[in-house]
Amino acid sequence: MRKILLVSRHAIILASQLNHLYENNFDAIGALRDAEAVSFLKSFKPDLVIFGGHFDATEETKLMEALRDCQPNVLIIKYQGGVKNLLETVNKALAI
Repeated sequence: MRKILLVSRHAIILASQLNHLYENNFDAIGALRDAEAVSFLKSFKPDLVIFGGHFDATEETKLMEALRDCQPNVLIIKYQGGVKNLLETVNKALAI
């Protein structure tokens, strides 16, 4: 089972996306805050990190650097949208 870490600033969107991934047999965890994301990356060891919307450029860059410091080869993608195209985006990123 592929592991996914979702990082978003909006709890409702994050919950919806996590639920959609669970329903489609992905092992997923979500983080609303940077410290959570770094902690989950270290303990959960995801195959893919997805950045949801609503990050300004500075905070996004800072968090990406922190995540890469912990796991240099982690695959990170940005995703803007609801659940409609989420699976397609994940499958493409993971080449499933």
